[in-house]
Order: sequence, then C-alpha cells, then structure tokens
Amino acid sequence: MRPRWHERTGGPDAAGPARVVAVTAVALIILGGCGTGGTDLAPLSGTVSLDGRPLEQGLVQFVPETGTGPASVGSITGGRFVAETAGRSGARPGRYRVRIESRAPPADETDTLPRSLVPERYGNPATSGIVYAVEAGRENEVEIALQGSR
Repeated sequence: MRPRWHERTGGPDAAGPARVVAVTAVALIILGGCGTGGTDLAPLSGTVSLDGRPLEQGLVQFVPETGTGPASVGSITGGRFVAETAGRSGARPGRYRVRIESRAPPADETDTLPRSLVPERYGNPATSGIVYAVEAGRENEVEIALQGSR
C-alpha cells in the first residue's frame, strides 16, 4: 500500500512525467524571453556626420529608453555603421536614446583619455538629444547629423 501523501498527489508514477513536462514548459516560456533570439532583431544601420561631413571613426550606441534590455552598438568607419546586439547584427524593436563617441589619437603613451572629436553632450545618451525608434520587420536606416565641431 502507498503512503498517504502519494494518494493526495496522484502518486509518483502518475505525477512524475506530468510534473516534468509542466516544469520544462514553464522553464522554456520563461527562458524564451531571455537573450537576443534569432528573430527578434531588426536590421539597424546608418550614417553619422559632424557639421555635414562624415565622422571618420567612432562608436554609436543605442540605449533602450526603458532602461532595460541590451544596448546595440556600431563602430563608425568612414561615416557609416551597422549596429549589433550581443554580437549579432541588428537591434530589438523599441525606442532608444543614442550616444556617439569619437576621440583623437592619443598624444602620447600617458594620454589615457584623448580629446573628444564631437561635442561632449553627444557622449551621453541622456544629453545627446538623439532618440530613434527601431521598427520590427523593416530595414532601419538612420542618418545622425551632429552639429558643433570642436
């Protein structure tokens, strides 16, 4: 005869497989929202100029406006960038605050923070004044025009 607690739970033979399936399903649902996934990134690329001229080198970062989720980053080369999220091309759909960084080459080996080639306000997503909405299901091509050479 089975112990009383098995009768209440349906016994180990009846509940075991069902419980494993239920726990696995819940785990997959929860974990399904984590990471960057294969289909949740939308292409994001564009140009960055300073006073009408392409910014030769630097970094553009798209920080989620909500403060949650991964940022997307692109290296600027010759005024162009392609954004990546966690090493994969694209960005999650949503609204982003944008920051731009571009620095002069170091003056010497003691120059640990070379001068910025763009106005400092663009280096902070809270003060850059640049907001962009990435849309799902389309190519997101953005033109970022910075003003105020140094």
